[in-house]
Amino acid sequence: MACEADELIATIKSLANDYELADLSRAAKELGDLLARRHDLINDQLLTDALKPMRNVRAFADIEALCHRMFKLGFDLPVLRRFCAQAMIDTDRIMPAIDMLNGLRAKVSRGHPEYVEAHGLLGRCYKQLYIDTATRDGEPAHADGGTMDQTRRAYFDRAWGHYLTVIDYGSIPATDWHSINMIALMARAHRDKRGSYEPTLRSWAQQVIAAREKDAREGQAYWRLATVGEAYLALNDWPNASRWLADFAEHPKVDAFMLFGTIRQLEQVWQLASGGDEREQILTRLKLRLSEISRGQVRFSKDERESIEALLSRPEHELEATLGKEGPKKVNWLKKSFEAARSIARVRIKGHENEAGHATGFLVRGRDFARGLGDEIFLLTNEHVIAENADNLAIPPQAAVITFDEDPKAGGLACKEIVCSSGRRNLDYSLVRLEHVDPKLTPPIRIAPDFLPGDLDQLVKLNRKAYIIGHPNGGDLSISLDDAEIVDLGKRRGKTGADHEVFLHYKTPTEEGNSGSPVFNQAWDVVGLHHAGPGKAPDGSKIPLRKLADRKGSHLANEGIALHAIANELKKKFGG
Repeated sequence: MACEADELIATIKSLANDYELADLSRAAKELGDLLARRHDLINDQLLTDALKPMRNVRAFADIEALCHRMFKLGFDLPVLRRFCAQAMIDTDRIMPAIDMLNGLRAKVSRGHPEYVEAHGLLGRCYKQLYIDTATRDGEPAHADGGTMDQTRRAYFDRAWGHYLTVIDYGSIPATDWHSINMIALMARAHRDKRGSYEPTLRSWAQQVIAAREKDAREGQAYWRLATVGEAYLALNDWPNASRWLADFAEHPKVDAFMLFGTIRQLEQVWQLASGGDEREQILTRLKLRLSEISRGQVRFSKDERESIEALLSRPEHELEATLGKEGPKKVNWLKKSFEAARSIARVRIKGHENEAGHATGFLVRGRDFARGLGDEIFLLTNEHVIAENADNLAIPPQAAVITFDEDPKAGGLACKEIVCSSGRRNLDYSLVRLEHVDPKLTPPIRIAPDFLPGDLDQLVKLNRKAYIIGHPNGGDLSISLDDAEIVDLGKRRGKTGADHEVFLHYKTPTEEGNSGSPVFNQAWDVVGLHHAGPGKAPDGSKIPLRKLADRKGSHLANEGIALHAIANELKKKFGG
């Protein structure tokens, strides 16, 4: 049994190294099953060996599942509390994380290795609460001393207190993880006009640079490349900050957890944005690297898309100097997604054009689906988004307004009628005729020549991905590259007839408002229409989807309709 545990740990490490997150989830569950039978195998080292690679690829749901399973078995170990709290923090559940960490702090003494981790993570929690209660312009909320200002000040003081509990004043670099977070927090508070922290943060930053540059440069502690980069940010030394953070981004051992945390720190605490100048390119580079190594786990806003396009306008030798030899290839790959984004629409409700959208849709040329539809450009979305028989989900075409984030000049397009639709329990699509479409402003999207292979094994061999561009929660256009793995293909289980009704399941995360989004392959050609995710149980947990094509079991995945399934139906109605 010990050998079996070792094999599962080795499998988890290997799958995490390759970012094979679906298989990693299954291996983590197998480990939990084994430990439920063999309590004698449970110890701090085994759990650390399993949980750390899962954390490195941000498999937080799997971490929590394994941790809570151990808690139920009676193993309330400090290492479990720490990893579980980290998962909660990174999924924006700060208050439960604080409860988990306070329990950890109560379990360990000052000399215990988890003592430092507990205070560091509590500092991280309260730092996040301080940031989250900021106003949009970065100024203190209710600086007149109102309730929110008092609350925010209390969050800052608690973050400060937890970090300083474990920082070594005699040797600031000895606790550089906590020190750099404290430096960043002081810099943010200084910008928020909450006091003059500049002398202290500059002194601490200089100490970190002096002590850690050599270790980081020689690769002995590659994670310190980011620490040194942040220290240069504190000194407003942008060239050196950019150089060190770029080296961190390109280091072969950097993982998704490190990159995501650094990006979050730069955006939220240092208040950097993606754009075309030297400072803004720091974030662009880090996000490019994150999208490359982890199948995404990053979304590019419109400003970030403009930043990347600005980079591409530079001469090739300058671009290589900024992004490295492989950088221009990565940027060009992403630029194709930005071109596709011009065809993606936000479905709004008439009379509420200034509010968040209702869902997503995209423009298609009729003859790409059925020759009988000619060259007319239509909107393709879900039937549960726009339908003749409106309900609490769908709206009628007369109540819909179509807008485009990428080109506001296109204005709001009215929907004339639904040309064709399928029941929600079937292919769940609506093909909608629009008024006054200008293909120069809003071109039809590019459809994949082969749509999708009809066989899952062939699909896996081709290493097809499922990237999503849409309007999550009705907000701004976002490109989701997260865990973009297609995990299933085929007819719905138990369904008879209609052989062309092919669906696909993929891990790419989506939110409400993504309904009607196009599903892209790796060449940024559309292969599917997104329409559903896992259901929700009364307790808020996700209900897995049943596997397709009569395969046994279920999995947590999202579901889209293969475009060739929609095309086959349209050809029957309008002539192929």
